[in-house]
Amino acid sequence: MANIGDSIGSIFNENGFIPMSLEHRLNDKEEIERIEKLGGIIFNGRVNGILAVSRALGDEGSKPYVSNEPFSCIIP
Repeated sequence: MANIGDSIGSIFNENGFIPMSLEHRLNDKEEIERIEKLGGIIFNGRVNGILAVSRALGDEGSKPYVSNEPFSCIIP
């Protein structure tokens, strides 16, 4: 399963809602730490003051701070 943009991939079963994807928000501690570790900053809610997302396809000028690495998980 994959998601792009503001959608969240999920499964509904007898146990309820199981998220299959993760929204990488610029206010998430892990995303801030990842970007800062690479030498980037979050300024005015944007990566290096320019881009409002931290994960995207394209945006080569914002690499390595903006990642195109997908989130994946395994549901037992």
